[in-house]
Amino acid sequence: MTAEHKLNNLNLSLEDNRFTFICPECGCSRPMNKANIGQDIECECCLEMVKVIYPENRPCPKCNQSIKLKAKVCKHCKQRVMPFVDPFTTVPISSDSEKRPQAKTSRLKALLMGLAGTAGGLGIGVFGTRAIADITHRRIGSHADLIIGIILAAYFGWQTYSKSLKRVK
Repeated sequence: MTAEHKLNNLNLSLEDNRFTFICPECGCSRPMNKANIGQDIECECCLEMVKVIYPENRPCPKCNQSIKLKAKVCKHCKQRVMPFVDPFTTVPISSDSEKRPQAKTSRLKALLMGLAGTAGGLGIGVFGTRAIADITHRRIGSHADLIIGIILAAYFGWQTYSKSLKRVK
């Protein structure tokens, strides 16, 4: 039986409202049309005949007890669990044109964070080197504090810029 034939048997179409059906026998999940609620189907994983129901509960990944679908903590074992996000009911991003201005401002924020890291690194390098020299009663070579400051500025600037870019994405 082809995949297209299976989809036609389940009356799945892009216009219909879909959800993720979780088999009560084996826990296997698959996309399902809401029009199929109440029907008996054969699970592809365990080959058992099961009734299609809209999921309200799911098993806890730790203790396997039944918990609410959107639960963040299991009421039985108190384990933190990720809330179930149904990929078939999430709203897709509408268009790229709305996203571009936000991306530009986010890159600007990342650049400003990078500049702040650069300034911090320069300050730590210059004043930190001088403070260590004062504490240890040693003399610094000609421009050692500036050289260390520039190296730390480049390092901290790049680190803060790249980390803030990762947060944006």
